[in-house]
Amino acid sequence: VVGPLAGLYVGLVRHAPREATATALRLHRPSRRELGAIAATVLMAVALAPVTQTLDGLLLGALLPEGPSPEALAEVERMKGLILAGSVLAQPVGEELLFRGFLLPRLAATAGRGTALLLISGVYALSQLQLVPVQAASALVLGLAFGVAALASETAWAAIAGHVAHQAARLTDYPTAALPVGATIAAAALVWLARRRPS
Repeated sequence: VVGPLAGLYVGLVRHAPREATATALRLHRPSRRELGAIAATVLMAVALAPVTQTLDGLLLGALLPEGPSPEALAEVERMKGLILAGSVLAQPVGEELLFRGFLLPRLAATAGRGTALLLISGVYALSQLQLVPVQAASALVLGLAFGVAALASETAWAAIAGHVAHQAARLTDYPTAALPVGATIAAAALVWLARRRPS
């Protein structure tokens, strides 16, 4: 939470000193067209929850075959409220404001949308690799998905709403059948968003 917000502060002060903060972060009041993209992003994000859970489970099994220690599990249980508040609300908002609200549109304006999408998603995944190695692959998937949504909607609200919805949806224990269904719904929403033309 602190890292993205600190990076965002430096970016705003050094690179957008004369812009209103809401404008610099693309946090304007969404139009009707943008509300449709936000709704599609939330649907895509919720559908991606079983996909990212599966990816994280596979990596966890590969990196920690014996699983987390009992002490680590007890510590997580003890701090459950703080972890939930941080992972469901504070972390998604801070990360999306920096990566998809501030950095992505600026890089897209100079390097092109595709290059910006790949670079920002890669940097986002690397930041997760440093913090939580198990979630690096799912972070790359999410970074690409939310990047497409932010570019299609031209507002950071899409990525913020999607990330918060995704983190909340991950609190559910999904059956195995949810993986192909979620992947199909997420892919359809992503294709719809990617085909939208900016206004």
